[in-house]
This record gives sequence, C-alpha cells and structure tokens, in this order.
Amino acid sequence: MTPEEALIRRFETRVRQLILNYGEEKAANEVLREQMAEKDRQINAMKEEMAQIKKDFKSLQTAHAIGSTNDTSRDAKELVNKLLREVNRCIELVKAGV
Repeated sequence: MTPEEALIRRFETRVRQLILNYGEEKAANEVLREQMAEKDRQINAMKEEMAQIKKDFKSLQTAHAIGSTNDTSRDAKELVNKLLREVNRCIELVKAGV
C-alpha cells in the first residue's frame, strides 16, 4: 500500500468516526432539548400555581380585614407563607436542574 492510499484510508476512517460522533451528539442534543422543554413546562405550571397562591393570599388578607379573628388569620397566613416558600423552593430546584 502506498503512503497516499494509507493516508486516504486513515482519512476515510476519521470521516466515518466523525459521522458517528455527529449522530450521537445529535441524539444527545435532542434528549437535552426535550428535557429543557419539560423543565419549561414545569416552571410555567409552578408560576401559575404561585399566581393562584398569591391570589388566594390576597383573598385571605381581605377576609382578615373584614373581620376574621387574629388566630385564624395568623394560621391561614402562616399556611400561605409556607406554601409560597415551598413553591419558590420548587422553582429554584427546577431552575437548578434537579
């Protein structure tokens, strides 16, 4: 085999390897895109949940202003605050990629 033929064979081998690597990376990229889309859906769902919780919290504040007792209002407020912290923690986990 001449040096030129050896060079051509080595070039062909490397091109085949490059094509295989491209296919693998393309598949991995697709998986990552799907995961990212799922995380985006989760974030949007959590944002909607957070908006609803904020809305509920405002309703509770209004109810308190109208005349609920301090203990009931405080308990409800603590519960809403706890839920808000949990939703915020979930959003942070999703953003971190957990």
